[in-house]
Amino acid sequence: MRLPTGRATLATLIITCAILAQPLHAQNTVTMGVGQGTAGESGIEVIVTATHDQPLHGYQLSFTFPSDVLTLTRVTTAGTDVQELDPDFEVPLVNNSLGLAGMGVILTLSDSPASIVELPATSPAGTEQIIARLTFAVRSSAPGGVYPLRLVDGIGSPLQFNRFTTGGLTTSPTLMDGEFIVTGAGNVVQLEKRFASSAVNDFDIFAFAQHPQPIDGFQVSFTYDNTSVKLGTATIQGTHMQFEVGNCGQAGEVEFCNFKLIEDFEPGRDRHETAILFDASAPFSRDGSQQLSANPGDPMNQTLVRYEFDISRDLQMDPTWVDLVLDDLAIAGETLATQFIGSSGGVVPTFVHGKIYFETGDLTGRIVDSNTGEGVPNVTVVTNPDGISVLTDGSGAYTLSDVPPGEYSLRFTSTSHYSGRVPSILASGPSTLVPDVALFRIPPPPMKAFLRGFVNNDDKIDLSDPISLLSYLFSGGRTPHCLASADANDDHSVNLADAVTLLNFLFASAGPLPPPFSLEPTDCGLDPTPSGFSCEESTCDT
Repeated sequence: MRLPTGRATLATLIITCAILAQPLHAQNTVTMGVGQGTAGESGIEVIVTATHDQPLHGYQLSFTFPSDVLTLTRVTTAGTDVQELDPDFEVPLVNNSLGLAGMGVILTLSDSPASIVELPATSPAGTEQIIARLTFAVRSSAPGGVYPLRLVDGIGSPLQFNRFTTGGLTTSPTLMDGEFIVTGAGNVVQLEKRFASSAVNDFDIFAFAQHPQPIDGFQVSFTYDNTSVKLGTATIQGTHMQFEVGNCGQAGEVEFCNFKLIEDFEPGRDRHETAILFDASAPFSRDGSQQLSANPGDPMNQTLVRYEFDISRDLQMDPTWVDLVLDDLAIAGETLATQFIGSSGGVVPTFVHGKIYFETGDLTGRIVDSNTGEGVPNVTVVTNPDGISVLTDGSGAYTLSDVPPGEYSLRFTSTSHYSGRVPSILASGPSTLVPDVALFRIPPPPMKAFLRGFVNNDDKIDLSDPISLLSYLFSGGRTPHCLASADANDDHSVNLADAVTLLNFLFASAGPLPPPFSLEPTDCGLDPTPSGFSCEESTCDT
């Protein structure tokens, strides 16, 4: 990452004088938010919030994201608590090839005390303030999973840091990382989660699979605590195969099977490995008849292996659950990694671990507005893992019922508020109370003058505008700075019809676009039928 020259040089001196850092205060924090989207989705917002015990004259952010999964399309103070202060200096820093990004902000560059602008300090009992808003697009090839958004000091060139600036002196805040959840099709292996009562001595656990392409074989390896349960047998009998399943090693069916139990692989833990090849010996099939057919999405109902466990739990001594932990550990001649085997080699899937549990309980809590403290209704609360979900009621309260014991994070999504999360909560016993969670309301987009159809924000309307819109809609392209401009047909949505409207105007003499519209880049106006779309920057701002 590299800052521009000129005024940026002054900003670099003011923001990065970390050598003069003041003592760290517990109240000085920067927290990365949480995002969620499907492969190919764009325009997903993540907020960065802060607390600080001194007024801020400027700040700097520095963070990383998985560049093979996400594209960062925008870093801005628009829609934050800083927006109304109209910073004199704001420079986003984005390197999508390396997954590095950040931002430098100075609220005022004036030397006059009378004109100093500052972000007021947060009180000890006050809520966090939003200091940045990030917009991500999920790559179409992104597999499902949970990916880190990390606040990191000392990255980029020149080196960037997370710092608060007050009167030319800097403070190093405590950094709290976030996460991005990618949902949808991908390569996944999931071990079943099942309840076992005290009367049960043995029962089956299945391994399920999701994969967008046919596979030639697979390996499944996992470990488990052997003090409460024992794995008896593993088999492919009773699983879902597209061809008849006979005995392992039978020509034309499943030609290679290997089941291996490693007792006391680690102290108190056993490990089981399964290796399957459908077409392992000549004559080799060329028509795909000895492949496992693709299972690209929900429901993930394709089973690979059936494991029979014996329960030896002592109700007085043993834990209330046993985790079945998948891994990709591969030691030559000793262990096999969990993977799908295809014509081009092995693919390590996303792991969804299993669990045998002996009781369930409820998770209860309440979602409140960060400014008013009032309950927020209709917030979706989802556990990770397991995806158990519920909506908050009119008072913002929720109860997740029959939750297996274990450690979870909770995600909160709403149409009226930015997403939030509880990064770790231990569910145990009949009821677990989650502390109140405050969500930040999404501010209404400011009414700004714009020109309809000027999608790519230059000073003319031409073929590049529908191309820019199509790139945003279907290729993970940059989000238009003014979505109201992209709503070419004024139907209060941005979709393929808007690109068609633009093409008809340009090449089919379809007549002018709905107001505000003009071929003169300075003849701007407000939307007579407000759509609610943001217009953070347009040709009218220049």
